[in-house]
Amino acid sequence: MYLDVKSKMIEKYGSPVVIHENEINTYHGGELRKIAEMDVYGCGWTDEGLNRISLMITVEEMDFIYFASVRVDISNNSSVEKSRENVLDDM
Repeated sequence: MYLDVKSKMIEKYGSPVVIHENEINTYHGGELRKIAEMDVYGCGWTDEGLNRISLMITVEEMDFIYFASVRVDISNNSSVEKSRENVLDDM
């Protein structure tokens, strides 16, 4: 799923500017454990306006069973500023 989403993001936004990946191209039982041991597994895009998109795999371990999910985080300057204003208004 990660590689599928990444290829679509590359098609739309071009090559990522930040990449934290190792050679994991197919699922094998031990691969999730390897990803879980890394601090970050993913990539990201940014533009001149410092709008950012991060694509990452997150892995959680419970009783020696690993669960993975693909996560996309999007932050743009206008939503960050609105969020900051909302926090200040609530204070």
